[in-house]
Amino acid sequence: MMQSTSAFQFFCVLVFLCLPACSWSDLGYYPPEKITLKPVPAQAHFYKGIIEEDKENWLEAAVHFDLASRIDPESSRIYLHLGKSLVKLEKYRRGIEFLRKAEIYARFDDYLLWFELGESYQLVGLYSPAKFCYKRAINIFPKFQKAQQALAELKEV
Repeated sequence: MMQSTSAFQFFCVLVFLCLPACSWSDLGYYPPEKITLKPVPAQAHFYKGIIEEDKENWLEAAVHFDLASRIDPESSRIYLHLGKSLVKLEKYRRGIEFLRKAEIYARFDDYLLWFELGESYQLVGLYSPAKFCYKRAINIFPKFQKAQQALAELKEV
């Protein structure tokens, strides 16, 4: 009996010694004074938009991408997906505006973004900008076969 009591006391001492090292979230308790509301980051809206895009729920995707673009107004990837969503909603003029914004903010070495821009331009029938984007992707990554194939198909059109 004495041994179990000392084991329990040792456990209690150990818990109380380690308690200050634990965060409130480790304990599963969030006291009201520890809760702070932070603004939703652009990435959260971007990922929600991607999920909606995968479901082909273009309106919800566009809403999330638009919110993300307001938080992070220099993200080429957000503008690319916003433009694609609007094109899918047949809001061509507005979609193209955002695709052009994506071009403005695109990093020169992001071959995948340039390829996706090319696909989006091709989708709305803007073949000259599509070719430019495919060529840019190929210049960055010469072995990118999807871009080479897409460019070859456009040359036939």
